[in-house]
Amino acid sequence: RFDASEVCCRRALWLKPDDAATHTNYGNLLTDLNRLDEAVLHTGQAVRLEPENETILRNHICTLREGKRFAEAEPYCDQLLALKNNDSSALYLSAQIYLYQNKYAEGWRRYEQRFYQPQYAALAKLPMPCWRGEIDTQNKSLLIIGEQGFGDMMLMTRFFPELARRFKRVALLCKPALHRLFAKLPVQLLTEGQPVPDLTSFDYYISSMSIPDRVQ
Repeated sequence: RFDASEVCCRRALWLKPDDAATHTNYGNLLTDLNRLDEAVLHTGQAVRLEPENETILRNHICTLREGKRFAEAEPYCDQLLALKNNDSSALYLSAQIYLYQNKYAEGWRRYEQRFYQPQYAALAKLPMPCWRGEIDTQNKSLLIIGEQGFGDMMLMTRFFPELARRFKRVALLCKPALHRLFAKLPVQLLTEGQPVPDLTSFDYYISSMSIPDRVQ
């Protein structure tokens, strides 16, 4: 109910024009309405009013990101990182800002901070080491673990031929719906959610969205 929400936000700001929470909430509403220039004004004003509020800083960074104003978002990422003492979630957010600007080396490095999120905890229990870009791998095997959505997996397939050149054996663990599409790729396809062959037969694993960082 966007129209009613906007009326409430405008009324709240009329009553209390320097309320940072109302400015950031109004900015979020305007972002949902795709009125991004207006949204940035309000989330930016919220930051000026409460520069050490983590939520408000994150909202402003996300609004700038949605508006494709990546260079403007970068100093606010630095401000958030200073506030959070390089917290992993803050680094993860800043990674997106770097990647959108084609600053790949730093962007992919920071993107690795996603592994500190709970959904990746299972990777820490695998019996083999993560591949960190080691080059003496012609007689080694690699298990690629698919992550995120179908589009992300399709994006990463461009690197599979290079991995097949670097490793003796490469296998991909992914959703069954992708098997037909990926059938001609130079990887062994394994089905996510089904028993996997002996993991100890692999020398390394890598999570799919980490591949670009390893093959730069």
